[in-house]
Amino acid sequence: DVLKQAKVSKNEEEEDVTTTSAQFRVLLELISNPMVRRMALIRCVCGLYEMIMPSLLIYHYTYVFEMDKTTRAFWYAVSGFLMGVFEMAPAPFWSWLFANSSSKLLYVPISLHLV
Repeated sequence: DVLKQAKVSKNEEEEDVTTTSAQFRVLLELISNPMVRRMALIRCVCGLYEMIMPSLLIYHYTYVFEMDKTTRAFWYAVSGFLMGVFEMAPAPFWSWLFANSSSKLLYVPISLHLV
């Protein structure tokens, strides 16, 4: 769907987007596309998740567990490594799942990040 729109827009005449009204029209066209709204929503939820999780780690390591600087840095590095492993390990499965259905591309990441 998105690829078809991209091919069609390439074939159309190029419009001068230097004026504010032309830029506003282009922005409205982008926002009216449901795939752009989906990707923006997913990116927003992922950004919130990526902001909250490290903050919680720093809070717990500093105030709840009362670790000193060296110990806190060590466990922060270990936690970052483990998060990276847990993010990358299921990547082949997610690639297969999202290749089969574009509607799952919206609902699965949002539901998993909210849980």
